[in-house]
Amino acid sequence: MVAISPYFLMETMMRYEYHSFNNLRQGNVVNVNIKQSARVLVMDNLNLQNFNSGSQYEYFGGDYSSGMVNIQIPRSGIWNLVVLSLGNSAVHYNFNII
Repeated sequence: MVAISPYFLMETMMRYEYHSFNNLRQGNVVNVNIKQSARVLVMDNLNLQNFNSGSQYEYFGGDYSSGMVNIQIPRSGIWNLVVLSLGNSAVHYNFNII
C-alpha cells in the first residue's frame, strides 16, 4: 500500500494549468504576472511527470500572493510552467520568456 501525503491530496485537488517550452536556454527567465495567490512552479519533464503521479518532485518557484514572479532557467532543455490556484477560483495570469 502506498501512503499519499495530505499535502499531495490538497495539491491535486487544486486547479492548475501548465505550459511546456521546448527549447529554453540556461539563463532564460520565465516571467509570470499573477493577479491573485498562486503557486508558480517551473520544472523539467521528469519532475512534471512525478508531480502528476503524486511522486516526490523538484521545482523552482513557490507560493506568491500576486504580482511579478521571475524564475531563471538553470540549464538548457525542455521546461514546464505550472500555475496552481491557491484560492477557490481559477488563477488569472500571463507570462513571457525573457
